[in-house]
Amino acid sequence: MKYRLPFIFALVALLGCGASHHEQETTAGHGSEDASPPSSIAGEAIFSNYCASCHGADGTAGIAGAANLRLLATDSILIRKTVLNGKGLMPPFRHKLSAQEITRLINHLKRLRN
Repeated sequence: MKYRLPFIFALVALLGCGASHHEQETTAGHGSEDASPPSSIAGEAIFSNYCASCHGADGTAGIAGAANLRLLATDSILIRKTVLNGKGLMPPFRHKLSAQEITRLINHLKRLRN
């Protein structure tokens, strides 16, 4: 019984982290539905949809052991590896995000740290 509550919390956190499978990038005002949004907007939208549920909107939440992204002093290669393969309770995003989306996400994460 005493292990049930932490297990349920971990399960809910795991399911909540990255649960959004639909990126909500909009191109309103760009004149074409096919136009790509600027990478800063795209990176923020990707973060919002896939990362903010555990890391928080500003990267500091740390829900269920999620890292405070403002404190990380990691390079792009390590960030890319973590996003692709996951870490701890963080699921891998290898099959959810394209290489371009991951690059945009990494750029957004670097802006969070500044």
